[in-house]
Amino acid sequence: MKLTSQQKESIFHDGNLSLVSCPGSGKTHTIVARLLRCIDEVKETTRRIACITYTNAAVNEIQYRLSKYLGRDEFEDKIDVGTIHSFCLHNIFRPNHWRLSEFREGFCVLTPDDENYKEIVESVIMDNALDRLAFDEFEILFRDRNPPYHITRKAAQDYWDYLDENNYIDFNGIIYYASQLTAAHSFIPAGLGAAFAWFLVDEFQDTSEYQVQILSSIASFNHTKFLIVGDPGQSIMSFAGGRPDLMDDFASEISARDDISLSGNFGALAQLYP
Repeated sequence: MKLTSQQKESIFHDGNLSLVSCPGSGKTHTIVARLLRCIDEVKETTRRIACITYTNAAVNEIQYRLSKYLGRDEFEDKIDVGTIHSFCLHNIFRPNHWRLSEFREGFCVLTPDDENYKEIVESVIMDNALDRLAFDEFEILFRDRNPPYHITRKAAQDYWDYLDENNYIDFNGIIYYASQLTAAHSFIPAGLGAAFAWFLVDEFQDTSEYQVQILSSIASFNHTKFLIVGDPGQSIMSFAGGRPDLMDDFASEISARDDISLSGNFGALAQLYP
């Protein structure tokens, strides 16, 4: 695997690292190389590595690249690659949902492409006489936060009441309730810190305060190391709660090294050395 001097410095730094990566600078190449090194660290242990990305497409890309160097069973046994929603669902919410009164009897995940989701949102829009533009905004509706422009507070509460009464949880609800669980039960983040030797978090500039709260609770036990990657100048998710300033705040909190950055455009290099 061919690496630049910046990438090598990022990969072989043994402590927490906050890495600024501009577009086309070989970020995914660097993350994959770091994952391969992390595997060497945990190979003879029961610990694993968490790699959190922003989209399913990014998950697929990292898994594809890892498969060029490792057997699928090998990296699936040691590396948990997924979105923040997937990580929180499988590692926090699903094992502990019964601790929340709203989900003591079980739960069902409601995705935006689910017909039930569409029917619920359409019903709330109709009952509250909302503009049709409100439909897409329900995907970024988040508890304890002001609703988007086209959704009234009453409509938001009607939506959440329906979900709660029917044991539904949407994607943003997964993050919200995972943060509630980690805040209320310290053994949950302590257990995650014991289970995962590393957290590699991509697109950190679009991370929300609730996501950082979850990561902070895990970091507080000092059992886990972090590589956070992002470019505060490229944040595009402020409408959904993304806060680029949290990258510096979290880096400071975990005493991460922050003087390395990936620059230049290595698009052609990535094609030659994927």
